[in-house]
Amino acid sequence: MHRVAIGTMVFNEAANLPRLLPRLSALGAPGVCVTDILVVCSGCSDDSEALVRRAARRDSRIRLVSEPRRRGKAAAINRFLALLPREVDSCVLVSAWRSTCDTSCQV
Repeated sequence: MHRVAIGTMVFNEAANLPRLLPRLSALGAPGVCVTDILVVCSGCSDDSEALVRRAARRDSRIRLVSEPRRRGKAAAINRFLALLPREVDSCVLVSAWRSTCDTSCQV
């Protein structure tokens, strides 16, 4: 089984997260297991963090990584990479901005 971690770096994406997070939870393919979905909220001042917390209660693979101060996408990606579990075989970065991914997407 190929183990995959998904990361998305967000800044004030409350409008997009209600569509994105369930779609990420539904991703999969034969022989692939999405083990972790890390959402790095970087300096968010909207409801992004609350939405991630709510989604995490429904799917234990979703984890909120909160950065109180916005430090940029590169810093958020580095934070994601630092938190990856050793047990994953690969990682995928997903943009929350204007997410067009539908539930038929596969990893």
